[in-house]
Amino acid sequence: MEYVFHATQYKNEWERLQAIESVFDPASRRRILSAGVKEGARCLEVGAGAGSVMRWLAEKVGPSGRVTAVDINTRFLDTPPANVDVVAGDIRALVFESNSFDLVHARYVLVHIPEYKMVLDSLWKALKPGGALVVEEPDFTAYRGFSGAEVQSFNKVHQAIVDMYSSKGVDPSLGSKLPMLFQGLGAKDLVIENDSPFSCGGSGISTMMNLSAVQLKEKYLATGKVTGSDLEAYSRFTQNSDSWAIYYATIGAIGQK
Repeated sequence: MEYVFHATQYKNEWERLQAIESVFDPASRRRILSAGVKEGARCLEVGAGAGSVMRWLAEKVGPSGRVTAVDINTRFLDTPPANVDVVAGDIRALVFESNSFDLVHARYVLVHIPEYKMVLDSLWKALKPGGALVVEEPDFTAYRGFSGAEVQSFNKVHQAIVDMYSSKGVDPSLGSKLPMLFQGLGAKDLVIENDSPFSCGGSGISTMMNLSAVQLKEKYLATGKVTGSDLEAYSRFTQNSDSWAIYYATIGAIGQK
C-alpha cells in the first residue's frame, strides 16, 4: 500500500510537516518526558518526518545517548545530529534487535499501515524491559463541524478522508483502538490521552488540514464524496475565523514494558 503523501511535492510536503510539528510537538514532547526519557538513553523515532522530534530527542539523550530515526522517505532528514542514525525504509520490513531501546515513539504512523498490529508488536519487542512505548494516532471519525457558512462542505470533506483511508484497508479510527492494543501488549502503567480540540479557521490544525486537502485533492475526489466546489468551500472554511470544528482527535498512549 502506498503512503498517501508519498508523491507530494517537496515544498508542499515540507510546509505540511512543519505545520504538524508546530501544532503537535508540544504534546508529543510532554508525553515523551512523562515516559521518562533520560540522558544516555537509546531511542527509536518512527516516522521522523521533518525531524523536529528526532532533533529534540537527540538533545535530551545527550552525547552519551543515541537516537535511531526511521522514515520511508528521509528527504527532510539531511545533516542529522552526531548522535542520530537515520534509517530509510518501510517500518513493516525493518528488523530491530530485541530489547534494545529505552524509548520508542511513533506519531501518525500506524494509521497508514494495514498491518499495524504486526508493526506494534515489532516495536514492543525492540523495547527494553522497563522501557516506554509512546504512540500517538488519529481518530478521523471524530470530526464535527459546528459553525461557518461552509460547514456542510467541511463534513463532506472529512467523510471523504474517512472513506479514503478505509478504501486503502487501514483504520481511520485507529487512535481509539490504542487502549486495547496496549493492553494486549501487556503494557504497564498505561496512560491514555484524548486531544479533540475545538479549532477555528486560521488555527494551526485548520491550516494543516487545508494543506493536506490541497495535496490530496485527487484522492478526496476519487471517493465520490466531494466535488471541486466542496474543496474550494473547505479551503474557505479552514481560513475563516468564524468557522469552528473538531477536525479529528489524537489519542496518545504511553505504556511501560
